[in-house]
Amino acid sequence: MITHVNVETGLRWTEDEPQTHLDAAEILDAERAKMKCSSLQGKIALGEYNWAKVYSLVNDTNTPFALRVSITSAVEWKRLSQTVDGIAWAAGMSDTDVDDMFRVAMSIAP
Repeated sequence: MITHVNVETGLRWTEDEPQTHLDAAEILDAERAKMKCSSLQGKIALGEYNWAKVYSLVNDTNTPFALRVSITSAVEWKRLSQTVDGIAWAAGMSDTDVDDMFRVAMSIAP
């Protein structure tokens, strides 16, 4: 059974069930699942100050190799990825900050 979600209208439905309204948490979860941007867009949206904090994590040999490589080599950032979790932690960003950063990043024309 496929569940359809429309974030703009806040409705969810399946082929067997009528439309129902999503609560705020479900709308945010659905929005986050679709958030993605290029690494270029993400870096610009982070800004120089926050990117410098993230980049210092990349240069720290105590940072796990996989995180360092994923931060420097990822072509695309997805909101729900572990890489973005690492970037947010390094920059001291809250979940709301990361959501806002993605909204800005997705509006930047690369």
